[in-house]
Amino acid sequence: MRRTTITAAPGHAGNDRFSPESRETERGPVADLQVHALAVVHAELVLIHPFRDGNGRGARLLSTLMGVQAGLPPLRFASFRGIEKRRYVAAVRAAFLKDYVPMERVFRRVIERTLRG
Repeated sequence: MRRTTITAAPGHAGNDRFSPESRETERGPVADLQVHALAVVHAELVLIHPFRDGNGRGARLLSTLMGVQAGLPPLRFASFRGIEKRRYVAAVRAAFLKDYVPMERVFRRVIERTLRG
């Protein structure tokens, strides 16, 4: 059996911009860029809808992977209900027009919920 070692990409290991000790996201150009990247990639993958089923799960999985590479713990996506679901759907619609700010807000809430535990 062949063994493969997986390591973090250069520059990602030991990243503590979102450390659990701080329990809050760092606000600044790097953290804002990471939240923006999560929002854009997630929204665009949902919008292109490449699979018959599982597009949301795939987008959440990719977002979690990106977050881990950025130094976050695995993102905890609570099931969207009520106002959260309406905000998420509105964020996807806004992303169709290349307005990613609503999706960035969604991801900031997901990150804050993740860091609270």
